[in-house]
Amino acid sequence: MIKNFKFQKSNFKIGAIPVILISLILVFPELCLAQDVNIKAFVSKNKINSEERFEYSVEVSGKSTSLPDIKFAELKDFFVLSGPNQSTNIQFVNGAMTSSKTLSFVLKPRKVGQLVIGKATLEFKGTTYETKPITINVTKANPAAQKQQTQRNNQNNNQISSDNIFLRSHISKKKAFIGEQIVVEYKLYFKVNVRTYELESIPSNVGFWTEDFDLPQRPQIESEVINGVNYQVATLKKVAAFATRVGDLELDPLIVNVEAVVASRRNRRSLFDSFFEPSGRSVRKQLSSKKIKLKISALPEKNKPSDFAGAVGGFNFNVKADKISAEVNEAVTLKIDLSGAGNIKLTELPVPEIPPDIEKYDPKLSSNISKKGGIISGTKNAEYLLIPRVPGTFKIKPISFSYFDPVKKKYFTKTSGPLVLNVSGEANPTASSPMAGFSRKEVTMIGRDIRFIKESTVFQKISDRGYFSGTLIGGFILSVFLFAGFLFYDDHRAKIDGNIALKRNRYAGKLAAKFLSEAHKNIQMDDANLFYKSVSAALSKFVQDKLNIELTDFNVKNVETALKKRQITDDIIKDYTDLVSECDFMQFASNSGSQEEKQNILEKAKVVITKMEKYI
Repeated sequence: MIKNFKFQKSNFKIGAIPVILISLILVFPELCLAQDVNIKAFVSKNKINSEERFEYSVEVSGKSTSLPDIKFAELKDFFVLSGPNQSTNIQFVNGAMTSSKTLSFVLKPRKVGQLVIGKATLEFKGTTYETKPITINVTKANPAAQKQQTQRNNQNNNQISSDNIFLRSHISKKKAFIGEQIVVEYKLYFKVNVRTYELESIPSNVGFWTEDFDLPQRPQIESEVINGVNYQVATLKKVAAFATRVGDLELDPLIVNVEAVVASRRNRRSLFDSFFEPSGRSVRKQLSSKKIKLKISALPEKNKPSDFAGAVGGFNFNVKADKISAEVNEAVTLKIDLSGAGNIKLTELPVPEIPPDIEKYDPKLSSNISKKGGIISGTKNAEYLLIPRVPGTFKIKPISFSYFDPVKKKYFTKTSGPLVLNVSGEANPTASSPMAGFSRKEVTMIGRDIRFIKESTVFQKISDRGYFSGTLIGGFILSVFLFAGFLFYDDHRAKIDGNIALKRNRYAGKLAAKFLSEAHKNIQMDDANLFYKSVSAALSKFVQDKLNIELTDFNVKNVETALKKRQITDDIIKDYTDLVSECDFMQFASNSGSQEEKQNILEKAKVVITKMEKYI
């Protein structure tokens, strides 16, 4: 679940930072000026008519409580209706402090055309930081067209504009060699309240082998300015693609279903109503990224090593034995290690050539693939068990591994040194090698897979018994009653299953208890996102199932109306709606609260559900 965060006034989040540290920061703010600052400018919309207003904001952030002043560009092409309005934000995360300051203006264009808001600048430690200029496209206002547009907006109030939410794919490169790693990120951009999302269709990507990167269950929300407009951004999926054939290939689009809240325009009291109380209608929208076209080239034939087997990337190769001196029939371990970044999962390790007088068992293979960060990397290992059968000096030929480096666009071959094994002792020519041809696991099993036949059996005579004993008759009567009870239960269940509303109402309490139990576990696991998600699901699903309300009709107004019809008091209704809004808000707050606060919210949810069960 992800959610949009709009501007908020003086949001000061402290957490568990000691008071002494805070006092030092406030008294000596210059101690925190060791880090650079960032500055960005954005607008609420970049396409307007001459009668529309929009918001222009400049945000400066850094690891300092004393942020430098901003020098704004001249706004000669706009009427300044309000501003600058300032909001600040200070956060402490894992002992590190970050702060930001946002100054915003409400503007109205003086004329039509392409109007440019110039660069905003600031000076910090002798360095000048500046924003990018923003172009505003202003068209002439047409009262009739504007009225029609307003009517269309009112009619489509349950729809989400593509300008407010969309899905984009970002690719590390569009031209690559076969087997070269290509990183693709699918990002959701939004300016609305997004409650949930689910992946509808995963790209099949024919002609590629893909590996998903590990992403946190709670998507990290960042901000990005596109054409002067600020969006919240969440990475939904990140994959590494390796082409398995040459030519013009395509990566399929990702399809995502999102559920967002279209805020009600009635009775709006302030700018922050839609944030603190996301009333409105839940709307589902399907989003799709665009297909990605790639040009895949073949690896060069020039200077290709004879032992090249398709490894593409950057690798390290090592071969070693655990001993160089051994006795006859004493085990020696030969280990081959490969590490690096690239198509390592598809790469085969080279096979060593072992002298015929040394018995070689099937290797023990292992691998560890890392899917974190921005590239797929890992290790592969092969461990061979060698047993020399005769004394002497044996040489194991050097083992080589070749790969293609797409950055340097050339082949590399790494070769191990020769291994010399000195074997002492005397060979036993009469001794056979019963374990030859078996792996170590199979050798271990020998002696445990034989089961002996029992040569004698003792039979016991069965005593004569009556066929119509009391136990038999009682069992027969009991089976008749059990069968009749089964028929009654089956008929009862069929009636419940046929009535969806009755079934939802019947199991609403159990489902809510299940979600609350999961929330209690998440307190102990210190997973704030799953905790608030479970509590929100318990509260929402309980009312939806008890009152048979569909998800698309589940909003604050409809819930309040339905609960009042059941004669539920206003206090209970307010406690319920406040608790649902708090849970939705806290899922993406930087400071998610202590365990005591979470326990308090859990207890409130139990109390509210218990009170409501008396009425519905």
